[in-house]
Amino acid sequence: MHLNFKVFSKNKRFRQLFIMIWALNSLANFTFAAKSNSANNDVLSGHYLLSRMQIDLSKLNLSAEQKATIVKSREMNLPQMLILKKNYKLQKAKIKHDMFSVTATNENIKSDFNDLINIKNQMDNLILLDFLNVRQVLNQLQKQALAKNMNSNQD
Repeated sequence: MHLNFKVFSKNKRFRQLFIMIWALNSLANFTFAAKSNSANNDVLSGHYLLSRMQIDLSKLNLSAEQKATIVKSREMNLPQMLILKKNYKLQKAKIKHDMFSVTATNENIKSDFNDLINIKNQMDNLILLDFLNVRQVLNQLQKQALAKNMNSNQD
């Protein structure tokens, strides 16, 4: 396959789309980098979501009932998240292929990109739902401790 760099340098929309997909790919690779510490890779820690921000619940002194509620909620969301992650990966590969395909139109690529954004939004919504479910289980002191822990992690 031979790339025509004149088209690339003259076509501003193509350049912007290419940069956007490259940036999205870089962000996705960073976002989906799972931690290798096996002690933290359980359902309770939330690492199965592979979200941008992991919440350390170990410092909140959760009761057995709270832990069970969180685990149950996360186990219910796990199949949907795995499907979304698979679809995201497939859609990203499709866009990469179509970008350099002779037959793919700009409209096809834009449509595929919108589909990718839609999948990413669904994943983000599931991550938010998970956080809200965890937050609902916490008492006031645990919420304050969580806020304190999250603020100290941002420094």
